[in-house]
Amino acid sequence: RQVLALHEGGHAAGPGPQFLQKLDALADKLERPVRHAGDVSARSLEALHQPRLDRVADVHEHDGHLAREALEEQRIVAGIACCIGALFLFSSLDATTKYLVHLYPIPMVAWVRYFAQFALMTAVLAPIMGRDLLRTTRTGLVLLRASCLASVSILLISAFSRLPLAEATAINYTTPVLVILLAVALLDEVMTVPRALFVVGGMAGMLLIVRPGAEMLHGAAGFALGAACCYAMFQVLTRKLAAEDPRVTLFYPAIVGTLLMTALWPWFGPGATMPWVDVALV
Repeated sequence: RQVLALHEGGHAAGPGPQFLQKLDALADKLERPVRHAGDVSARSLEALHQPRLDRVADVHEHDGHLAREALEEQRIVAGIACCIGALFLFSSLDATTKYLVHLYPIPMVAWVRYFAQFALMTAVLAPIMGRDLLRTTRTGLVLLRASCLASVSILLISAFSRLPLAEATAINYTTPVLVILLAVALLDEVMTVPRALFVVGGMAGMLLIVRPGAEMLHGAAGFALGAACCYAMFQVLTRKLAAEDPRVTLFYPAIVGTLLMTALWPWFGPGATMPWVDVALV
């Protein structure tokens, strides 16, 4: 109505300066609430959509966290499966070793195993890796780790030749307990309550199987305990060398074991002829 009245007045009087000033004032008066309404609408839209955007971001972050947790759980399950498989293979190794050491010299049994590993890895990996198969930035620790594993072979096989398999294995399975103690001492890991309970439970389980008596005073028990100590150190060093190429850290024990068993073999008597069944077991 104001526009029509102004238009009629201007049409009657002619479009003079006063008419134009009134028209501009009216236009500005009409624009002001529109601009205010636009600002309010923009702020309202922003306030309306921002919680939704925040919720979307939260959902994405939550999904990413769940994906990381699922991946970590898969890695843990895979690690547990590998440990169980390794324990099964070690148990098979112990059983065959118990049979073989009553027929053949101890270094001979260990030498064949180390040399087979050395020959196989050389044939498969040397053409691919070349000198990199021997390249390591921590040669001292790698050689110490390899020596620990070779010592485990000699000590544990010696225990198997003198002790019942269950007793020797039970003493050797104190290794996880020793690993925890060494990890606290050498890797600065924390001794938590569950770990302390595991140490106590592991020792109790070992004593329950062995049932210490006259057999525990046998010198062969020292062989089994020494093997457990060496293998615990081997595992701690494996953890410290986790950044190294696993093919390299696996190849060095084959070299050191082959050389060490070759040096010890003459001191344990001459070799013997093996039937093919025993060769397969070795």
